[in-house]
Amino acid sequence: MKYLACTVIVLLGYIVGFAQKNYLSGYVILNNGSKISGFINYKNWEKNPISFQFKKSFNETDITYGIKDIQSFQVDGFDKYDRAVVSINMMPLIKVEDIKDNQENQKDTSRIDTVFLREIIFGQ
Repeated sequence: MKYLACTVIVLLGYIVGFAQKNYLSGYVILNNGSKISGFINYKNWEKNPISFQFKKSFNETDITYGIKDIQSFQVDGFDKYDRAVVSINMMPLIKVEDIKDNQENQKDTSRIDTVFLREIIFGQ
């Protein structure tokens, strides 16, 4: 019984911790070029996000923006992401010594996709 109670408590703690929102000030640039200031649910993404939640104010319900909806967005003091069309190499990672000059390794393994790219260095 103690084991079951401990498992339930750990699972509830995990679910509550995972579901937390972290709205920080920022802005989005819509496709028409207009800038909307508000709050972005910042998750310190390890991979570039596909979508995110945005609120104009804390009292409003959140809006989910995706790659097709906006040009860019910024979380003030943290990250800025710009939409870009890129070529992604889909070839699996292999050791250099395992590469052989055969048809399998020479075929085109890239695809074109639209993604949010995190701006690392900004220059003028």
